[in-house]
Amino acid sequence: MFKLFIIWLFSFSGVHDFHTSLTEANYNIKTGSLEVSIRVFTDDLEKALKPLNNNKTLSLQSGIPKEAEALLNTYFRKNFAFLNSQKEVKLGQYIGAEKEADATWIFLEFENCQNLASFTLLNSIFTELFSDQTNLINITSGQKKKSLVLNVKDKTAVWPL
Repeated sequence: MFKLFIIWLFSFSGVHDFHTSLTEANYNIKTGSLEVSIRVFTDDLEKALKPLNNNKTLSLQSGIPKEAEALLNTYFRKNFAFLNSQKEVKLGQYIGAEKEADATWIFLEFENCQNLASFTLLNSIFTELFSDQTNLINITSGQKKKSLVLNVKDKTAVWPL
């Protein structure tokens, strides 16, 4: 039922009255990295990148231009990170982005996560823009799965693996 809600949630085109991101994070046992895919509404992403682009709007509606990549890397490294039990911050590496209808997928990779036994996740995507922003996160590590819901008041969550 939850997956049907998510499909319905992202099936609208044009302007939307709700502000939500969907994150899928999968631990890759072979590489020891955490592979992250974040789906956001493209118009919200354009608003978030504007302050990083000297307050100029960068259109992402027809695809991701090359000049957007550094801005995307900067934005997502600031707003999506892990803090391990030794209080070390793990920042993801921007891998790429893909446009899909009125949404954009952002791909990040967090390397050397073999010893990430427990962590605090920061997801503050778009919380600076919208007071009703909700960030849904599904984390998978082997057979362990967990879903988290973060928002403007609760931008972090702790998860023991």
